[in-house]
Amino acid sequence: MRAQGTEETFIVSFMDDDSWEEQIVWVNPEQLFIEENVDFNDRSTENRQDLVRLVSIDMIQQYARLMNDLSSESELAKLKFKDRIPVGIYVFTLMGSSPVDPDRVCEILIYDSNRSAHESLINSLQSLIDSHKAELGGHQLEPNVLSTLTREAEDAFFIGIDRLPGYRHQDLTDIIEYFFIYGTAPKFLEFDQRSKYDIDRLAREIFKDGLGGQGKVDFQNQQWEDNKAGWQVLFGHENKRYFVKELNLALQRLEYPDLFSQPARAPEIEYVREDLSRFTMQQLRETHPTHYYELREEVYKRQQKDGYYRCAGTVRKSKNRFDFEIDHIKPFSNGGLTVLDNLQLLWRQENRLKGTKEH
Repeated sequence: MRAQGTEETFIVSFMDDDSWEEQIVWVNPEQLFIEENVDFNDRSTENRQDLVRLVSIDMIQQYARLMNDLSSESELAKLKFKDRIPVGIYVFTLMGSSPVDPDRVCEILIYDSNRSAHESLINSLQSLIDSHKAELGGHQLEPNVLSTLTREAEDAFFIGIDRLPGYRHQDLTDIIEYFFIYGTAPKFLEFDQRSKYDIDRLAREIFKDGLGGQGKVDFQNQQWEDNKAGWQVLFGHENKRYFVKELNLALQRLEYPDLFSQPARAPEIEYVREDLSRFTMQQLRETHPTHYYELREEVYKRQQKDGYYRCAGTVRKSKNRFDFEIDHIKPFSNGGLTVLDNLQLLWRQENRLKGTKEH
């Protein structure tokens, strides 16, 4: 609500619990303007700057999370600033199916840590869709099928990758849905100005020259006010505090490197007394993703010949790995172990008929 003649808006919640803030999709007005009015195919200087602003707006939440926990224990804080800047972005719109289902603008930031996984997904979208033709029912993509496609895509390309600085399961769903509707992958916009935003380089200058006190403040102000450097564009003109805090964090990584060791991959749950061969593939996926990934890839490798994957139960073969599912030779329910010699590839429909689908 906004009282007439005032600049402030008051948001009144009628929700019973305290999680109402998380249930509202907050949108930056500038972000809406850029999404609706900028043609990113036009790589003019003005549009390139708009892309920087779009990236900046999406990173503000990342900054806010980081600034709330600037301890050495923060996994996000251990990453160099440049590693937290996206290498590019997918921006596309998914049209709503009804007045109560509005259009949805999707922005997917891509980082060094997940770029190759996303590229593999993009290159395999047609194969993924083709493997489920029997379930698609014409032009309709049912929610349960979309959920299955997303899970299979995540399973094939995103197990074991670093989840920082940004990974969302929903992003995969949006890309798959877009491809299904339009028959083409969304366009990737490379953030080609990424290399200029090197806060760690500035930190090295401060550290090397021994700047402190007023000298350090003067250096920071000079960099912030330098229009060619573009820090105000990336952080937003009103967010100098983020720039200063990021610079100080980069300095801390130089001064106390032992406190900021590089983050490891997602920790696996260890069950010291349990034999991994007695886990189902799904249990391995959830608790020991690295072991699951290596075992799964070895199964596919074993049953590939001349570029084709081959079904162990029929003469079927295909270059599309999504046509197959991993199955126990001796059923797990009958004491079969989850080891390489007891795993095989079965044609998807064949495995469904057998009734022992496992992922």
